[in-house]
This record gives sequence, structure tokens and C-alpha cells, in this order.
Amino acid sequence: MTQTYKRKSLRQHLKDEKQRKADKKHMNENDKKKQKDKKKKDKKKKQPNQGWRTQGYLNLSDATTLEDAIRHTWRFIHRRGGRVDSKQLCACWSRISHLVDVPPNWKGEDPQQRYHYKQQFKYVYKRTVDAIDTKKFKDPIQLVGTILGISKVVKHIPIQGNEWRLELLEQLLCDYKDIFMSLAIESRSCLQKCNIQSLTNLASAYAQIEFLPLFDDDMSTLFDHIAYYAVKKLQSCKDVRNFSTFVWSFAKVGASSPHLFGAVTNIFMKRNLAVNLGPREL
Repeated sequence: MTQTYKRKSLRQHLKDEKQRKADKKHMNENDKKKQKDKKKKDKKKKQPNQGWRTQGYLNLSDATTLEDAIRHTWRFIHRRGGRVDSKQLCACWSRISHLVDVPPNWKGEDPQQRYHYKQQFKYVYKRTVDAIDTKKFKDPIQLVGTILGISKVVKHIPIQGNEWRLELLEQLLCDYKDIFMSLAIESRSCLQKCNIQSLTNLASAYAQIEFLPLFDDDMSTLFDHIAYYAVKKLQSCKDVRNFSTFVWSFAKVGASSPHLFGAVTNIFMKRNLAVNLGPREL
């Protein structure tokens, strides 16, 4: 039994050949794309973790000392051409405040290294002052976070007693009342947007450094404005520590607000919150 094979026409043969070339080209393009993606992944794995520059945001989670946080922040701002926003400054000062009590990982004998650290801190400090003067703090939470971070630094530095740290933060320790007065003027305009937690943190920040800002235009204090807005928002407060922090902050700076204290007392009586107070709150 013989088999007969149908011979392809020249037209069909050319058509099949063209299809094979197209398929081969498509496969080559897919292979090239896969290889390119693989090279990108391998390159990312080989790169060190640059925590200070993650997706355009300042990330100081890798900073283990105060000097590291200052250097990373300076590098981040410098590479952005000096541009900085309130979110990055809030992250910077919050991290610095947590690292104030951490001993430095060097003894500070190298004069060139000491000079670099001081210049970097002056740069970060100047950018913070410029941001306050140009009203870049649009978010009240970020503004209050920055104020709280700087106040913790000012409070803990004298206790630290480290000569190198005192030298490094000399400009801040000399001018902190001026910058806190500017921050008070800036924060007064956004107090109505603050929630009860932000108002508590703001009062606590100024109480830590025992500074009571006085405004020349109406001879009122920052704590008068805090008390005015706090009374309206106390009903939404569920954390008993906020009440004790308010009372402690006003007593620490010598401010008086019978209206606020009366409102706190009424809430304590209605909710029977005294039983929930710990030794620290008492």
C-alpha cells in the first residue's frame, strides 16, 4: 500500500517560513525581556540598603546613633538640591529625639570628622528654620511631631552631659527659645485642625522645656489657645493619659485655665475615670 504525500505549494511554503520567523522573533523578544527583568532584580539584590533614600522619602530606621541620623538627613536633603518638606523634617527630628540618649559610636578625637558633623547639623537645622519661616508645615500632625521631637532633644541633652553632643547641638541649645516661639506662632494658626492627641503632644512639648510662649498682638499665651480648642474636643478623648498630660503640662509652665480644668473634672466625675488612673497619671 503506497502513501501519497501532498506537495506544498510555493506560496504555502513561503507563508509557513514567514510564520516561523515571526514566532522565533517573538520568542527572542520575550527571552530578552525576561533576561532584562532578571538583571534588574539581581542588581537590586546586590545594592546595599539605603534606608535614608527609600522611594523618595526619608527613612532613618537604619540610623543607630544621633550622628548617623544627622548624616543621613543631610545627605538626603543635599541630593534633593536643598528641597525638604514637613514630612521629612518631622521624621528627622522624631528619630533624632529617640537617639539623643544613645552614646556615640566614636570618641570624637578626629577634628575633621567633628567639623563635618557640626556642619551637617547646622545645615539640617537651617533647613528646619527656613521651613518654619516659609510656612511649609501644612499638616498640623507633622508640625506637632516636629515640635515634640525638638523639645525632647533640648530636654535630654543637658542630662546626657556629653561634651561632644553639647558641642554638636550648640546652635540649637543657644537658639531654642527663638525657634520655639516661631513654632508657637505657626501652630496657633492650625490649632483648630488639631485632634485631641495633637493638642496633648503640643502642650507636653512646651512643658518639657518649661517655655510659655507669649504673643505680643493680644498678650495671650499658646496655652490659652490650646485650652480653648481642647475644651471643645475633650468629649472625644478616650485615653485617660491625655487628661493627666494636659493638667501636668499646664502646671509645669505655670499656665492657668479654670475652664479646661473644670471640663476635665466634669468628665472624670461622669465617666468615673479615677479608678483607671495608674501611679504615673496620679
